Amino acid sequence: MSVDPISAALAPLIRNALISRAASLARKGSYTEAENLLAAETGGKVEHPSVLDLLARIKAQQGKLFEAEELWTKASRMEPGNPEYQAGLRRISQIRKRGFSRRSLLTSTTAVCGVLVLLAAGIFLKIRFTESGVRNETVSGKVGGSYADGIPASATGVLQSIVLDIPGGIVTKRNSGFDITFEYGLFSSKVRLKGKAKKSIAALARRLEPYKERISITVIGHADSNPVPDGAYFRDNMSLSLARAVAVIESMRSAASLPSGIFLATGYGEYSPPYSNRTRNERLRNRSVTIKISAQGTNPTLP
Repeated sequence: MSVDPISAALAPLIRNALISRAASLARKGSYTEAENLLAAETGGKVEHPSVLDLLARIKAQQGKLFEAEELWTKASRMEPGNPEYQAGLRRISQIRKRGFSRRSLLTSTTAVCGVLVLLAAGIFLKIRFTESGVRNETVSGKVGGSYADGIPASATGVLQSIVLDIPGGIVTKRNSGFDITFEYGLFSSKVRLKGKAKKSIAALARRLEPYKERISITVIGHADSNPVPDGAYFRDNMSLSLARAVAVIESMRSAASLPSGIFLATGYGEYSPPYSNRTRNERLRNRSVTIKISAQGTNPTLP
């Protein structure tokens, strides 16, 4: 099959323009838009190492280290000896080694371990988990003691269908959805969840599982007002609070079949806490998160 010489000559220019546009979106934090642009233009079949490299960088920025490693490995096979691809692979290797060396901070998944190391270095202020395909289908399941048969697709309908009664949880209904705070601090120290916190989070995850095709979940990490000591694992309370949000998301996903694409993690540090920081008890209660449940396609109200 012959190839049009003009098309062949334009292909590199088109590809470079595509990569430039996608890179611009990624720099602004619009990772999903950047990925969608690349997928639309390549038909979902990426065959050029420079596109693989950009996708790997996006995945690494999102904390998806295994996917980033696969993409850089594939790019390296296409273009052996490229120093940028090798540098990306070395960074991931270093992150893993550093993460596993900190026993006190190991969590249930290696992905979180890698993300925690990135947070400790102050690399992230927010992690957006990439969206997965949303199927237009009816979901049925037992929720809050009653059956939600045929969950409505509309935003109002799905929120009205959800019944939340979480041990230790305080549920506040807002126009944009539900806000869930907790009566006690979820973390005993740093990012280590208490036993009862794991049970509460698991109960919430199971309640939300039947609605996973219709909702978005934003987890906001908090910290008390005590400054992080010099030389501590986390650079500041902002990094610590974001790590707590990630830990809660992973705990929810380990308890129920919830896709990563419905989650957004962010951290507020010592700012906008659920409780005042006047007393020691209130500071302990602020070692926690706020979980916001909203309908897909709507934006939760953030403090």
